[in-house]
Amino acid sequence: MKEVTFLLGLLYSATFCGANQVSEAQQAFIKKYEDQKRIIAPEQARLNSEPEPDLSEGFVSLYNGKDLSNWTTRGGYCIFEARIDRIVGTCVEGSPSTYLSTLRDDYSDFIFTAELKWVIDGNSGIMFRAQHEPRQPYDRVFGPQCEMEGFAPILKRQRGWSGGIYGQGYAAWIYPLWLEAHSAVRQALKKDIWNRITIKAVKGTVKTWVNGLPAAHWVDDQFLKGFFGLQVHSGKQGEIHFRNIKVKELNILPKLHMANGIKIGEVDSDSAIIWTRLTKNPERNTDGVAFPKSIPGDPNSVWPDTQPTFPDLSIMQGSVCGTAGEVRLSYCRKGAKSGVHTTQWERVYPRNDYTHQFKLTSLDSATQYEIQVEGKNEFGDTCQLSGSFITAPATGSSTDIRFVVTTCGDYPRRDDPLNGHKIYPEMQALQPNFFVHAGDIEYYDKPAPYAKNLKLARLKWNRLYAMPYLRSFHSHIASYFMKDDHDTTRDDAWPGTDYFDLTWEQGLATFLEQVPMGDKTYRTVRWGKDLQIWLVEGRDFRSANTTIDGPQKTIWGNEQKKWFFDTVRASDASFKILISPTPIVGPDRWNKNDNHANPGFSHEGNELRAFMAEQNNMFVICGDRHWQYSSVDPITGLREFSCGPASDQHAAGYSEELRKDMHRFLRIKGGFLRVDLDSASKILHFCHHAVDGSVVHKESFSCL
Repeated sequence: MKEVTFLLGLLYSATFCGANQVSEAQQAFIKKYEDQKRIIAPEQARLNSEPEPDLSEGFVSLYNGKDLSNWTTRGGYCIFEARIDRIVGTCVEGSPSTYLSTLRDDYSDFIFTAELKWVIDGNSGIMFRAQHEPRQPYDRVFGPQCEMEGFAPILKRQRGWSGGIYGQGYAAWIYPLWLEAHSAVRQALKKDIWNRITIKAVKGTVKTWVNGLPAAHWVDDQFLKGFFGLQVHSGKQGEIHFRNIKVKELNILPKLHMANGIKIGEVDSDSAIIWTRLTKNPERNTDGVAFPKSIPGDPNSVWPDTQPTFPDLSIMQGSVCGTAGEVRLSYCRKGAKSGVHTTQWERVYPRNDYTHQFKLTSLDSATQYEIQVEGKNEFGDTCQLSGSFITAPATGSSTDIRFVVTTCGDYPRRDDPLNGHKIYPEMQALQPNFFVHAGDIEYYDKPAPYAKNLKLARLKWNRLYAMPYLRSFHSHIASYFMKDDHDTTRDDAWPGTDYFDLTWEQGLATFLEQVPMGDKTYRTVRWGKDLQIWLVEGRDFRSANTTIDGPQKTIWGNEQKKWFFDTVRASDASFKILISPTPIVGPDRWNKNDNHANPGFSHEGNELRAFMAEQNNMFVICGDRHWQYSSVDPITGLREFSCGPASDQHAAGYSEELRKDMHRFLRIKGGFLRVDLDSASKILHFCHHAVDGSVVHKESFSCL
């Protein structure tokens, strides 16, 4: 046994040493390159004995067959063109080496393959894990390059190092193919046909193949991530064609992000709810497939986004895919050096769309808190987001208060396609204590897509709250969310009104899942001594709109209505404000019949208006309507302010010709409502703002 082992060892040693000898025909290059510090000594070179990887499955094409929209040119001014099935690079005499580079610059572990053909002889190569540095007049491109020498006069010197590794811009030759073991691959390149190059990179190990023959086996950890680049070398000539350019990424672990940001909700003097969601990507899919609105030539169709069998939503425009993991929350008083509270890690699940809501209690009143939400998964990926909010003052504390209100702000009708609705930075700049969204946050029953199932409903929420303006706003402003018909199931919905495969129960649950509201959909919040607000529920308890009006017909339901009357009567706040998802006073359009301003609910409407008019300093703010107004009920004198939609694109449904005597202000535009309480003078200001933040109307009321 010892003799066998010894003989095998001798055989291995002889084979290895022989393979690592420089070929006799390559001896001249040892002297030529012996002063290059990074070049691998022959006896230390690792040999690639691995078969070329399977190239048949799992690859993604880097060329779309139409244009170079996913590429950019760096380093020189040689020409690259898209020609149907290939990319053509042409040398321009006088130009430095030029690299057609992928816009994406974070390729790490992969198998890359491409085919090259030389129409006019010239030097080329494939940059991988490449970097660049802006310089004048040309960017510096540097990093490893898999050499593809072509058939220029260089072969007359019998080098043949296609498949070797060159340190472009930083090291010159690193792994030449001058060994006896490389004899076959030095002859692998063939003229006048397509030649295949394959590169496999896993962490610090890189292996290459030329036409299926093993070439380099290079180990180095200096460059572990970067872009791909197709080279046209400097010189006098060269036309190189590239095709079948594709990559298969290896060992891709689920990445972890919070593309939907955080939402801070239900803040009062001692508690708050913090919402977050774990996602696979840092942003929504901006380059995805657009949702079609109809079949060409059939304006009544809404195919295919109505079909039960829908394509993978991850490929669709705006999609934000959730991912598994755990989240936790840390919070403390702003500027505190101690007293940081950290929750337990909480797992997120597909059943609630990978969201979690942290309920904080025992907070201090009128205090600014800093928060940090962290995420992790089993693969070691982590993420974190920070935010802040201020708690409400104690009931006995008299202080200035500012809040803002909007309604009707869906994704398709945003006025900044990249960032979201322009009102959000305008509202944030006002530094309100809190924000109220009065409902119709999303529209399930509007196209692109019609949310006719739960997955599509969630997609609408996720893409909206991935918008940068909304993320920034909600990470620092406490919010109260209210739902209305369009973000429950469909227009004018009442209990049991399904929307195709989206059930009523799913609609209710999804709203509670996507916003930090808590379990109670109607509630009242005290903001100090002088202000109390009521946020009511307008869908859960209502009668069918088609029911004949009378004492039994209701929007609020008896339980909610009794709660409202009791809590209003018990309040000693200087000012009381009801915020309703739908109008109480109006006026509304003649053809609507789903709110208290309409004849269909006039019995309950009369009851509510009479009650609130009896209260000192009580006002109504409403959402739902796609225009701004201030009105006075001609019978009771109750005042109502409609905040208006979130964008001018969403403004519609009324006209100046419909102005009535009860209007104090009417504007068919988007914007928001600001309410300021001056505690010293006991004055309440209602200010309508346009989308650009400018004030378009103001009314002020002293405490009676």
